[in-house]
Amino acid sequence: MALSHPSPDPHSPALKGSLGIPPTLITQYRRHGGSLYQFWMGIRFFVFGWSLFWRSRHLQLWGALPTLITAATFGGLAFLGAWLTRHGLEVLAVPLWLLGLAQGLVALLIVLGLTYFLFFPLVTLVAGPFREHLAAQTEQRLIGQVKRGELSLGAVLVDVLGLIGLQLVLALIGLGLSWLLPGLGHSIGLGIWIYLAALDMVDPVLGLWGWRLGAKLRFVSEHRALMAGFGLMSALLLAIPLLNLLILPLGTIGATALALAVTQAQLKDS
Repeated sequence: MALSHPSPDPHSPALKGSLGIPPTLITQYRRHGGSLYQFWMGIRFFVFGWSLFWRSRHLQLWGALPTLITAATFGGLAFLGAWLTRHGLEVLAVPLWLLGLAQGLVALLIVLGLTYFLFFPLVTLVAGPFREHLAAQTEQRLIGQVKRGELSLGAVLVDVLGLIGLQLVLALIGLGLSWLLPGLGHSIGLGIWIYLAALDMVDPVLGLWGWRLGAKLRFVSEHRALMAGFGLMSALLLAIPLLNLLILPLGTIGATALALAVTQAQLKDS
């Protein structure tokens, strides 16, 4: 699916946006570079997102919202699990020390389960609109304008539910393969996790542009090496509990720059 983004002069003031820097990584990206080049550029776009985040207080502010909302959701579910555990065990008259240990263990298991199994569906559900706004703010600061697509509420809901369903199915497949095929299954599961991370990070900006789920999946498929590099960096950060919440602003900002680079390169080649 081609996006009708204008292709401004890389030296114009508009392309510098409000950050006051020319995003040369975007203008220099080459669509037809080899797989190693694409993979390396995916890594560079992730690092670029990190750089942009720390350059702009405005992006830090908007990036804090999805992070805090997700953290509050994690904390709330962990608290609920601990509370239910306490009330369930109180009827058994267990010692207080064992009660406290059980509560802490349940809360920890819930956080780990959300982190390593339900992270993407949960983030899609609770933080999607805020990440889309962060993508818009990033685009404004990079090229001085924002391209918005038009989708009906029904289409948005269908795509959100479809994405959550896809994330759950792929997570189950990855988990099942890891159990059934030690070694090979873990490798396949890691590959699934990497591309799930890449899809989740690029979803806000493509959704902002009005792309449907099928077009988003084609974007990932058509740029497999690029998305693998970006997804690998995202997966590495996602593997660290608590710090993984930083992936929401960093990944969203970096993926916005990546998507801009790809679509502008397509326009230049057309």
